[in-house]
Amino acid sequence: MPTAYSILLCLPGKKTTDTDASFKNALLQLVRSKCGDVGASECYPAISRVTDLRGWLQRHVGTAAKPEVPPQELREALSKYLRCLASLVARFPILEGEGTCVPRFTWHDAFHPNRCTAQHSISLERAGFLFNLGTTTCHQALACDRSTPQGAKNASLLFQEAAGVFTSLQAGEAAKILAPQPDDMSPMCLAVLTKLMLVQAQQCEYRKAVLERVNHRETARLAEQLSVLYEELRRDFCDPKLSKIFDKCMVAYTTFKASLFHAEALAQIGKALHSEGAVGKAIPVLKQASSYLLGTKELAKSVSEAMAGSVAKIQDAVKKALALAKRDNTIAQQHVPASIEVDITLLGALLAQPILPSNIDVPDGEDDFLSQMGPPSKPIQYFECMTTLVGHTGEVRGVAISSDGDHIVTGSADGTVKVWGVPEELLATLCAHTDEVTSVAITPDCTICISGSRDKTAKVWDMKTGQLKANLTGHTAVVSCLAVTPDSSTCLVGSYDDTI
Repeated sequence: MPTAYSILLCLPGKKTTDTDASFKNALLQLVRSKCGDVGASECYPAISRVTDLRGWLQRHVGTAAKPEVPPQELREALSKYLRCLASLVARFPILEGEGTCVPRFTWHDAFHPNRCTAQHSISLERAGFLFNLGTTTCHQALACDRSTPQGAKNASLLFQEAAGVFTSLQAGEAAKILAPQPDDMSPMCLAVLTKLMLVQAQQCEYRKAVLERVNHRETARLAEQLSVLYEELRRDFCDPKLSKIFDKCMVAYTTFKASLFHAEALAQIGKALHSEGAVGKAIPVLKQASSYLLGTKELAKSVSEAMAGSVAKIQDAVKKALALAKRDNTIAQQHVPASIEVDITLLGALLAQPILPSNIDVPDGEDDFLSQMGPPSKPIQYFECMTTLVGHTGEVRGVAISSDGDHIVTGSADGTVKVWGVPEELLATLCAHTDEVTSVAITPDCTICISGSRDKTAKVWDMKTGQLKANLTGHTAVVSCLAVTPDSSTCLVGSYDDTI
């Protein structure tokens, strides 16, 4: 039966909706865009396995507090699906927004299932399943037999892995989700979930120390560290932003736990003093622990009656320790101070740290379900728009950037050429063509720009003055393209008349 010391929290998973058909079609469309119909046909069996896996996960994860499938099996399936998504993103980096062929993924809030977020975003999909990997790892930790030192250690490691998943999610996929960001994916919420998993890992370490009968002072350090951590969590849950996400009972629970483990730390110090022969000092410390437990019991009632009953048993144990100390002092006759200041050092008491996941971003073997497309190419670097150049009244048909990066030349269907200073200063508008401008070029020495037009001519302009330096004629059809030799001495002009 769970006790006040052993009780731990279970996190709910996120629920998603069925997108199997649309996701499969989207994947086939992506592969077809690169590899054609033959490539899409070859990848179809693998794509079907991936969408079937998603359907299986959708049915078994985030639907019940106690899933029918063992947590370890769910974890393996979640990791496999995340690796498959990594294979997809490695080959198609831009999979965000309504303009892409990514289907509309819908994910419900873990703590308020009536709220949901729907986006054309592969990052939302990855974040949702990564969140469920964290909660499933938490479930696996709770399933461990913590009545043995090894079981407690195993649970601690799993809670640390769950903390690592939430840390990774906060730093990675959650930050990429399109606005508006789901409440349970906010940086503040994920940071608290990470901390909660670490506190529960620390509690397992405390349990292991108790089972191994570690000395009283070391046990006191671990208990006081837990009290400090739970007090930090209590303050977090009191934050107005988080109070909208988490139930109010979280404040009551963490307040109770902070009080409980501080009382335990005092009791362990009292026992340590008694065992060290300082029975006179042990008595006021044990009295303080007993008094503190009175308040703890009241706090326990706000959690559950079972917890209050468990605290009553702890009170009895402390009273027995106090009675034993008083009996022994009738022989030792040591001075019993009215009170004693208890200083518990926490140096080295924090034993839990996030363990980052290592098997979700490196697809290999069958998890690289698009391997038939060949290895992923070097990732493309994408840039944000610095500015928009506005001024032409017709379609822009040609753009050239100077080799020094200081100037941009644009040609338009309005028949003009414009010279811009980076990023957006209009320096000159060059007018001489009698028809649409089709192409532009800049010499490598950045002194000359050339424009080609449907008027069958190419014109040479001075970049500094905007003066027309030469009018190149001879073509009998539209000038379609331009090129300049590296030494800036020669210009090549191509035309629809099939000549250069």
